Parts: sequence; structure tokens; C-alpha cells
Amino acid sequence: MALIIFLFGFSFWTSVSIATLLMIVWELFERAIGWYEVWENQVMDVIVGVAGFVPMYFLIPSDKTVMFIILIILLVIVATLDYLGWQAYEHRKAFK
Repeated sequence: MALIIFLFGFSFWTSVSIATLLMIVWELFERAIGWYEVWENQVMDVIVGVAGFVPMYFLIPSDKTVMFIILIILLVIVATLDYLGWQAYEHRKAFK
């Protein structure tokens, strides 16, 4: 997310605000589709997300080609982890 927001050229605080808002919207989306978590976990998801966003914002390379390659690699990692998390959730749900 930091890479995508960085591409738009927003200032640091604007970027943090957008990232935080997107993380909150994601948590609301999860609740809307029935993925219920305890509220403490939802809050921690946002806090940890912002805590990861801040250093990433400053570590982003200035070369657009390198940035694009990193973006693709990270998207593959995130998609894989999301899929594995969803599979674990479905597995736990099946045994309840």
C-alpha cells in the first residue's frame, strides 16, 4: 500500500491518513461480509498496519522500475498469505 500511495506523490501525513483510512475500511468490509473478529484484533490490525506503513514509506526506492518489481513481489506474498489465512479460517469454521 505504501508503494501505491507513494506513486501519487502525497506528503507523509496525507499518506498515513489515507493508509489508516483504507485499513479501517478493510476491517469494516471484513465485518460486512461476515468475518467477525474481536474488536481488539481489529484495532491491532490497524495499529500494526500503520506501524508497518510508516517505515515502508521511508524505505521506498526512488527508481520506478525497482518500485514496480517490489510491488509485484509484495502483491504475490500478500495474496498468498491472504489465501492461506482464508483456508485456515474455512478449516476452523468447518469444525465448529
